[in-house]
Amino acid sequence: MRQQQRAEDQGTDELLLQEYQHFISRKAEGTIDAYVRTTRQVMAWIAQRPGNGGHFHPRQLTKTAVEMYLVVLLC
Repeated sequence: MRQQQRAEDQGTDELLLQEYQHFISRKAEGTIDAYVRTTRQVMAWIAQRPGNGGHFHPRQLTKTAVEMYLVVLLC
């Protein structure tokens, strides 16, 4: 039986996150945790935007998308 995903994991690409974590593996553990957590949150937020069907694709990670995400965090 498949476990239910945490709310912040929905729409994320776990394989891509694992690859990213490997890419940054020489950084401090706290840095890795923060980078992966932030990336997971951005991916989930992008996946929930209209037209994305609840799924994240790397081509959706644009400068504009990141700017919009940061504005949402500030509100």
